[in-house]
Amino acid sequence: MGEAKSHSYGRSNIFPPSGYPSTTAKLETAFQKVTLKEHPMSLISVRSVDSALAAFRVLDATEDIALFTPAIPLNNPNQEMDPFEPLGRALRHRLPVRHIPFVPKIGLTETHKAFLRCTTSTDEADIDPAGAAIAVICDVHQGSSNKRPTESFGLQLQFAQRVRELAAEEIPMLLVVFSETLFESYLDGFGTVVWSPEFSLKAMGTVAETIFG
Repeated sequence: MGEAKSHSYGRSNIFPPSGYPSTTAKLETAFQKVTLKEHPMSLISVRSVDSALAAFRVLDATEDIALFTPAIPLNNPNQEMDPFEPLGRALRHRLPVRHIPFVPKIGLTETHKAFLRCTTSTDEADIDPAGAAIAVICDVHQGSSNKRPTESFGLQLQFAQRVRELAAEEIPMLLVVFSETLFESYLDGFGTVVWSPEFSLKAMGTVAETIFG
């Protein structure tokens, strides 16, 4: 797999990442109790037990969203565009987006931290801090089953947990999950989870619409 590249929608001078070569609620009960809505165009479910969604919806128009997506193979190996680029563009209709891919087996790098401004790295000192963060997990078409997630899912979850820890209470952060099946670990420590059982252009557009209400 080649080097993952960052994409900026509405902002310039964005640099690509370097270094590439608990309390858990029962899923069915938790999602039933805190689901905000199921969008009619797609089976989008939202678990929100913190203020992240409300915070996203009042972000200033000048604030960037740091969008972290996994660099993983999907259905079309000949596709040149990053498969998550449509999600970034859909979000960009509301706010500037910095799309920063990550390699699950490598995990979070200093550059990822710099986009959150959680490091004093001089190499990335000219990157403005993010106003909010979204971490994406995608297990669609990765061989997941009804019983257990894939290894890739586990690695992506670890990355999202690190983003959550670094964002802490400084900026709002939410988790977006594309997977046919839900697993308990999706909810571990995340206050807001947006889940779609399908991965498609329509689903990505609906996720963006759901986040901003």
